[in-house]
Amino acid sequence: MNIGRTRQRQMLWLFSTAFLLAYFSVPASTGAARLGNPSPGSFQSGVSIISGWKCTAGTITARFDGGEQVEVLYGAERSDTVPSCADDGRNGFITIYNYNILEDGEHRVEVFDDGVKFGEATFTVVTLGKEFIMGESGQGTIQLSPSNTQVTVGWDQASQGFNITGVVDAIETVCEDWEELSSLGFRYSNNVWNKGDITDYEQCLLKRVVGGKNQYGWRWRWPVDEGDVKAYPEVIYGHKPWSSSTTTSDLPRQISSINQLQVNYEVELTARGIYNLAFEMWVTSSNPPTPETITHEIMIWVDRTFKPQGAEFLVAEVAIDSVTYDLYINSEYDQGHTYIAFASHPDQLSGTLNFEKFLAYLIDHGHLPTNHYVTSVELGNEVIQGTGELWLRNLQINVD
Repeated sequence: MNIGRTRQRQMLWLFSTAFLLAYFSVPASTGAARLGNPSPGSFQSGVSIISGWKCTAGTITARFDGGEQVEVLYGAERSDTVPSCADDGRNGFITIYNYNILEDGEHRVEVFDDGVKFGEATFTVVTLGKEFIMGESGQGTIQLSPSNTQVTVGWDQASQGFNITGVVDAIETVCEDWEELSSLGFRYSNNVWNKGDITDYEQCLLKRVVGGKNQYGWRWRWPVDEGDVKAYPEVIYGHKPWSSSTTTSDLPRQISSINQLQVNYEVELTARGIYNLAFEMWVTSSNPPTPETITHEIMIWVDRTFKPQGAEFLVAEVAIDSVTYDLYINSEYDQGHTYIAFASHPDQLSGTLNFEKFLAYLIDHGHLPTNHYVTSVELGNEVIQGTGELWLRNLQINVD
């Protein structure tokens, strides 16, 4: 006997006595009864219901694929049936059923009243490979058509499916090259620093409201897969050397005075093509910073589909906070400054990065002077080719 399966079924039967009725308010096909869920041609997964109505009934049962019959509770309120049945409307039948018990693919359900069939439907089951999944989590965004409404969804263990967790207001787009948006100490830049003469592209900054809070992001479409990085749509905290001002009093900061430079972040990223997701710190010999006084460009790649540099610039494998990074150093990079990249082995779309530990490693190994200045912390996608969309769910930077 499969004790786990039996216990799941017992739990579902118990829950059904308190389950709120859900139904399809559609005219009866026979004038006397209707199977509402599962509906013909529908997709089913996880913990859902068998439901419908019948004007008069004895014992209602359901049978899947000619197998064992399952008793279905009868007598639930269905006020929409009063015109058809001319009674008090307590004609609904309903029970909870775990569709994950069925295998993936097409199935057939039949419903009976005292053994006499009065309805049937063919539907398709899609599962994640288990009858009941535990300990998982997940979230995402779905765009509905044609309304262009976006909803956020999150995994719910009890229902074994995704529930709506929020509705996203209309998305604002800013698509001009180098346009900027500012909010709460951050500056968002539609950075297309190396587009050259490419014209068949699109890159935009994005803004939406989720749960009453502003979220920012960007999307891109770069069709050319030749050459180098074309753009770096990004968020900036601090004083980028090409900017006229800083976004915060925390930066620039002399390296020797930095005790903590911690970043907490979470992104929602969907992308295809050749790109990365990378943090960037500019280091200069002056404050205020200028492009001419840049001495180091330090990047931490947390997702990528290409390598930061050629194999000749790979100098070490470094472990920081139990995460392994490939360290690339090119001391004769663009216009003579040193390029440094820590490329994470596992993708890190969320987490906490202690940047002061990366700086300490470089200082200890003679790659970075302590009397220079970290001018800014930035996060963006370096894009060579492809399409993508990123939303910043969280970004907090603590400097001490």
